[in-house]
Amino acid sequence: MISGSLGKNGWIKWNYYRTHEDPWPEVDFDVSFEPKHKSQIVDFKTAGMNVAKDIGSSYSNIYLALSGGIDSEFAAQCFLDSGVPFTPIIAEIKGSNEFDYWYACRWCKEHNIKPIVIEVSLEDIKKEAINIIKKTFTRTVGPILWNILNQHVKKLNGNLVTGAGDIEYFPDPLFYAEWMHDDKTEETYDILAENNIINQGYLFQEPEIISSMILKDAPWNFYTWTPEIVLSMIANRDPNKNTQENKITLTGCMPRPKNISLTKEFNRSNNELKNLFTLRVLLGRNENYFLGNKDNLIKLLS
Repeated sequence: MISGSLGKNGWIKWNYYRTHEDPWPEVDFDVSFEPKHKSQIVDFKTAGMNVAKDIGSSYSNIYLALSGGIDSEFAAQCFLDSGVPFTPIIAEIKGSNEFDYWYACRWCKEHNIKPIVIEVSLEDIKKEAINIIKKTFTRTVGPILWNILNQHVKKLNGNLVTGAGDIEYFPDPLFYAEWMHDDKTEETYDILAENNIINQGYLFQEPEIISSMILKDAPWNFYTWTPEIVLSMIANRDPNKNTQENKITLTGCMPRPKNISLTKEFNRSNNELKNLFTLRVLLGRNENYFLGNKDNLIKLLS
């Protein structure tokens, strides 16, 4: 078992049970929220601005991984509006993330900010995927690009922030894992049902645990950095909208195609990557942990 924490002052605790010696534990991992104090419910932009200010007061030479998605764009806007100095860092993956890359560059151009652009090759991705799997025995290799970018940021004596760390609403018809890993949502339903968990609520996902291991010295998890921003997201979510519609409303960012760096088609077009990314079906049982329903989480955090 490996234990760790993430967020400001390590307010989110986790235990990760899957190992080389025990690749199929009864429970893959568990997570607990342990806020040191109660938070007030504020609007999402205020919560995001407070995260940017807090990170800015504790860290210098900040680099934000700007993917082109809504999450990282909102984080960038919060840093900018808060007056916290930062440099966007963008991964360019030929043949894969053209949509995302365009939106990332567009934001920088609109705000007259010069980003650092890192060209990432297929070989870079393969090597990093193998490295992360060997270190963590994970079913998901979500932090691949973040760790590649973090290696560059460390050479610049910087601190990496990403538009990541958010908890996922469940069930959601546009739950991103449903299209990224075809069996994942059905698998989650089955395991939650086995444990008599049938309420709607929120999931904590394995990529956040792996990111916590790999990026342990960086303030990487913008969306779970403080209890306040988690509370704001939960309390202000419109139950009549799906996750992407809520993100557009809460952040004020322009809608865009939902893409994620390495598309499913890109992965499947390369046999080596396909084999790496399907290794997950041989490890563990699940990559989601049910945190609780809306009311329980609001009561815990406020």
